[in-house]
Amino acid sequence: MVKLVRAYEILVLICCLLLPVIADAQQKADTGRITISGNNIPLSHVFKTISKQTGLHFAYDNAAINDAEKVSLNFTDMPWEKVLTFVLRNRNVTWLLEGRRIFLQPLAAPEAGPPLKDTLSVTIRGRITASGGIPIPGVTIVVKGTSRGATTGTDGVFTLYHLASHAPLRISSLGYTPVDTVLSSVKFHEIELSDAVNSLDATVVIGYGSSSRRMLTGSVSTVSASQLAAQPVANPLAALQGQVPGIQVTNTSGLPGAQIKLFIRGRNSIAAGNDPLFIVDGVPFDITPLNNVESLLNAAGRISPFNSINPSDIESIDILKDADATAIYGSRGANGVVLITTKKGKPGHLKTDLNFNTGVGVTAGYTSMLNTSQYLSLRREAFKNDGVTPTAAEAPDLFVWDTTRSINWQRRLTGGTAPITNAQVTLSGGSSTTTFRVGGNYYSEGSVMPANLSYRRGGAHLSLQHYNPDHRLDASLTASFTADRNRSIANDLSSFANLPPNYPLYDQSGALFWGSSFDNPEAWLRQKTTSKTNNLLTNAVLRYRLLPGLQLKTSLGMSNISMHQLFIFPQSAQHPQNAPISFTREAENDRESYIIEPQADYKLNIAKGKLQLLVGGTWQQTVKTGRLAEGQGYQNESMLGNLSEADTIIRPPDTYTMYRYISFFTRLTYDWQSKYLLNISYRRDGSSRFGPGKQFGNFGAIGLGWIFSQENFMKDLTWVSYGKLRASGGLTGNDQIPDYQYMSNYGVNTNYQGSNTLRPLRIANNNYSWEENKKMEAALELGFLDNRIFFSAARYYNRSSNQLVGYQLPGITGFTSYQANLPAKVENTGWEFEVQAKNINTSRLTWNSSANISFFNNRLLEFQDLASSSYANQYIIGQSLNIVRGYRFKGVDPQTGVATFKDYNGDGSLTAGADYTTISNTDPVFYGGFRNDIQYGAFRLEVFCQFVKQQGKIIVNKPGDLRNQTIAALDRWQHPGDVTMVPRATATPGIPAYDNNEILGLSSASYVDASYLRLKNVQLSYIMPEALSKRLKLKLCRLYIQGQNLLTFSGYQGADPETQVGTAPLRIVTTGIQLTL
Repeated sequence: MVKLVRAYEILVLICCLLLPVIADAQQKADTGRITISGNNIPLSHVFKTISKQTGLHFAYDNAAINDAEKVSLNFTDMPWEKVLTFVLRNRNVTWLLEGRRIFLQPLAAPEAGPPLKDTLSVTIRGRITASGGIPIPGVTIVVKGTSRGATTGTDGVFTLYHLASHAPLRISSLGYTPVDTVLSSVKFHEIELSDAVNSLDATVVIGYGSSSRRMLTGSVSTVSASQLAAQPVANPLAALQGQVPGIQVTNTSGLPGAQIKLFIRGRNSIAAGNDPLFIVDGVPFDITPLNNVESLLNAAGRISPFNSINPSDIESIDILKDADATAIYGSRGANGVVLITTKKGKPGHLKTDLNFNTGVGVTAGYTSMLNTSQYLSLRREAFKNDGVTPTAAEAPDLFVWDTTRSINWQRRLTGGTAPITNAQVTLSGGSSTTTFRVGGNYYSEGSVMPANLSYRRGGAHLSLQHYNPDHRLDASLTASFTADRNRSIANDLSSFANLPPNYPLYDQSGALFWGSSFDNPEAWLRQKTTSKTNNLLTNAVLRYRLLPGLQLKTSLGMSNISMHQLFIFPQSAQHPQNAPISFTREAENDRESYIIEPQADYKLNIAKGKLQLLVGGTWQQTVKTGRLAEGQGYQNESMLGNLSEADTIIRPPDTYTMYRYISFFTRLTYDWQSKYLLNISYRRDGSSRFGPGKQFGNFGAIGLGWIFSQENFMKDLTWVSYGKLRASGGLTGNDQIPDYQYMSNYGVNTNYQGSNTLRPLRIANNNYSWEENKKMEAALELGFLDNRIFFSAARYYNRSSNQLVGYQLPGITGFTSYQANLPAKVENTGWEFEVQAKNINTSRLTWNSSANISFFNNRLLEFQDLASSSYANQYIIGQSLNIVRGYRFKGVDPQTGVATFKDYNGDGSLTAGADYTTISNTDPVFYGGFRNDIQYGAFRLEVFCQFVKQQGKIIVNKPGDLRNQTIAALDRWQHPGDVTMVPRATATPGIPAYDNNEILGLSSASYVDASYLRLKNVQLSYIMPEALSKRLKLKLCRLYIQGQNLLTFSGYQGADPETQVGTAPLRIVTTGIQLTL
């Protein structure tokens, strides 16, 4: 709490420091008197002087006013109105003040008879609004084919002077559907723009700005709030599976809180981090788990910090993939960038939105195992094959345990029903100058395990935006706080899947059974762990429009995430053969980050094009702290959890690291007639993770786009409504390594003559520096039939070099590792295809479809002296970084039933060094998803499917072992001549059949095809008729039912082809209601 208070104090201090500057600027803007003198001063200089001294801005048409004309003036401390009136006298020009703008317009000329039709000059005025009549500021109205135009003010009003009659106009604003029209001068026009339904014109968030897909030169994919809302998930990353081409998302466990792995276009680094950069409302969000050490893992493994981000607060998730999109983030963009934008308030009356859903979750799949009868028959057969008469010591399952008892351990341990509840309440609204959105949320998920376990999360989100009436100064604030509590157990129960089906949990006295080397799953359920996570994210943005087209901006952000963990290990819940004692482990890990990003953005029309220049800088500091204590020896197990009651308390040294990052960045964008696009970005980064002289790196990219559908030669192809070619290339970097690795490191050694000693662990190396990632991409985008069908295809080529590796050293050197840049290269290439279609679009029925598929290839191109390195048994030149090496399983000898393996060096024995080969590649061959969205009247059905072509790990059958087997063991070898891939049953160590079975888990027999097609999500909703809603005093009443992970089609014989040997994800069904008041 002290840190949070300190963080707020710093943010308030920064705002206070900036306040005088803003106040001074505002004071100058409010003054109404000017001083100007001189002879033969151009009108343009007069207008600039008035603007500079008053803060007002002039808007006029050069065709109506010649600002090169000159005038002589001598005014001191004179009201600007009098000065302007004097200047415009005898020029048939008048002025009009609206907000902070002065509109100059010609006086109406006396009628002199009707002019010729082709020389008619008209003035057009109007107002641009969104649905609900809300004015839209900043809308561009341009005479097509020229650079002449105007923009709307804060009231949405625009004026165009001296236009030719029937001049074609294009009205456009980001996030709205463009309108091409011809307006007359006979009335004041009221024009309403509709939200961009076409994905080409919808707003796309990019680095330090926004655009539309139509105008992008880079590769950016967007997942909308509606796509997230359709899925009943606690972690928003889980909702990205199959939604976006080039994004591989994998659940590591079906338990709540588990880490979700996300890769954008593959793995670039051998040993450094491969996580994308995540940014939430302008604030970097580190997704590295806080419990990232083995001693702090619980049953779900590493806990994802993203569990503390409420999916319902998210407006959109934009994924930046290629160099053009990511290079603006420099070293942090090597692995892609994920931009998360939360929901904001909109102008209008106060709106209260309530959303509540509840349901249940069950484990989605189980591995089919033998029952007790089949298992015991297999055991007896094993001893018979070995020629051994079993004893009670060797086979307690045959002679001691209850042979009539049959337990499916997967269903016993993870076969429960987890209740799920999700509630959201938000209030939003505001005026054209101030909007707000404030909300609270609560999520609760029970456990499928037979214990009092649960995951609960609660939080609040606030968003405020304020604009001065003249839109010169605006400020925004977003803040969210989330607290969650995860009550779990210390270890994953999936390892008990092959426990003998008649294994007893209790002895005759009712105490836990410890009559074998097996752990007792009931004991594991008593080894409890609780983790509490608090996450605070805040961002304040100040914008000041200094001059027409020039905007200054400062973004201030802070994130603080902390996790408190408590582990309880009763002595009675630990195997006696390990000589256990009761102990409590308590840990506290915190990560606090501050970021300041000043920026200047300048927009200018040049000839027939639009130029935009962005310049900015970043300063970021992240501090990580960690504390750990372990209390051992409790007289009473009921006191576990209280360190003060322990006989002995062990406190390792606290950990502290500081990371600092500073950079300069710039981007130039040029759009020529909305046809030819250019984007150039550059960034210079400095990181404290490198030694002196190596801390700075330069990164950049260039992107080109050609909207060829605007060319004249495409006019006859009316069925092609949109076509664009784009290409990009650039260099990004990576510094995802632990802090201080360039320094020498020492650890605690043995005691020597009564004194503690140190031993060297790592050699200092000031020369190692940034990994570099060169990216190239080319893409084609096409729209057909007025963009009812959209298709895109992209080919990318990424090559990462200067690899950051913790190189293991032989013990004779006295050091364990050496951090260095190796001349190794990693390549990722692939194809991405996406199609969207509006199949039916009528007043009663709409049917939209979309699909994407990604093909992917990763390989290690170079690695100097790989054969003599510590990575020799891990990687192969020309193959993927994600290969698995082991023995090649050849099959089962039909005559003996013994498993056989390929002996590569022919020496008659199997050794890891000589006989290991590549047995699997866990990279997906391809992956993707397809969606159908059908709406008929008040009903809407959304169906989403996900698919992956891949290999995965499976439980290997070793028939006859004192562990249960899968039903595939029924196809084992039993007689000479049997042709099968399952070896004979054997239970006696030392004989070839048994010893070879022990190798199966290290061989290609343990990897199989794990491809699958999954009915990922189904949502059916109904909106109550408007007349009935009004009678109930409601603006909206929506009922819905959702299903997640409903069906999986796969030949994989394990519990789940995604998590494989881990706990399968939950199959969830929820029903809910949404009310808007």
